Amino acid sequence: MAYLIGIVVALVVILLCLKSSHPRAGSRTVIATACVGVLAGLGAKLYSVIERGGVLHGLGWEMSAGYRYPGAMMAVLLGLPVLWRLLRPEVSMARFLDAGVLGVCAGMVVVRIGCFISGCCHGAVSDVLWATRYGVDSAPWHAHRTAGLISPAAEWSAAGHPLQIYFLAAIAAIGLFLVWFRKHRQTYDGQLALIFIVLNGLSKGALESLRFSYVPSLQVYSLAMAAIAAVGLVVMRSNSRDGTRG
Repeated sequence: MAYLIGIVVALVVILLCLKSSHPRAGSRTVIATACVGVLAGLGAKLYSVIERGGVLHGLGWEMSAGYRYPGAMMAVLLGLPVLWRLLRPEVSMARFLDAGVLGVCAGMVVVRIGCFISGCCHGAVSDVLWATRYGVDSAPWHAHRTAGLISPAAEWSAAGHPLQIYFLAAIAAIGLFLVWFRKHRQTYDGQLALIFIVLNGLSKGALESLRFSYVPSLQVYSLAMAAIAAVGLVVMRSNSRDGTRG
């Protein structure tokens, strides 16, 4: 449920950002934004289902949990050009992406809070002072029981890294930095989106190694996206210098 709430929060922030920077954004932009939210949800669910090898739970669980952020990003990046061609929103795709990443930061804060409460995306077993434990029938408890780390009669999971909080701190810091950069340093549309992909990819790539159920594809995907976006930033910077010289 937290993921769906996060999508709604992200869409609201996107529309507010677009309205503040582009007052003429109208109904077509609103419709396009709603379609992006649907794409993000479907992409995140499809990625999760493929990763798990199929639908392993009932409809209620699948609707409220089991989403993967990389799937959402891939679906949006692939579907956005089609949406813009069909709907012709009042704002450019690059400007929408800049507002979009601010929305993603806000939405993912909500998602990570939900993850921490429920125990999903939990970290590797650890004895750090801030390690967390979860009760019977929680996701960490079942994972640790299956791995033989606790007995079937244990009332608590093993202690582990609060990975959700690490993710939350990273995305919140990135969001605050982007808000500052948008106000003081941004020089072209799309710049915020590229910076976000770099920073988010690097932070996720580093933190994924602390996940209890380590998924190499998530780490590789995050770092690959960061590398591609970094190349984009270099190219755009080079083009802007050439334009200034010309």
